[in-house]
Formats: sequence, C-alpha cells, structure tokens
Amino acid sequence: MKMSGAKPDEHIPADRVGLYHRGTRGMENLSELEVFSRPPWTSGGLNRQF
Repeated sequence: MKMSGAKPDEHIPADRVGLYHRGTRGMENLSELEVFSRPPWTSGGLNRQF
C-alpha cells in the first residue's frame, strides 16, 4: 500500500476511499456513489489507521 506521506491531520483531495473485498478492488473511488459524494468521503481527510 502506497502512502502519500501526509501528516495525519493534512487533507489531500487526491486521496480517495476505495471498496475492497478479500484483496480485490470492487470500486476505486467510493465517492462515485451518490450517497458518498460528500465530505468526509470527498475531502481527502479521513483518518489514516492501518
């Protein structure tokens, strides 16, 4: 997994949330669904916890 190198409180609009199941990507950008096309899903500022 590639990390952007951003600080935990830094918002990067290019960061996206994807949908995966058992390692297979189902959707690259979850905000393409109308219900998720708003912050925090589109802000690039979700907390990064791994």
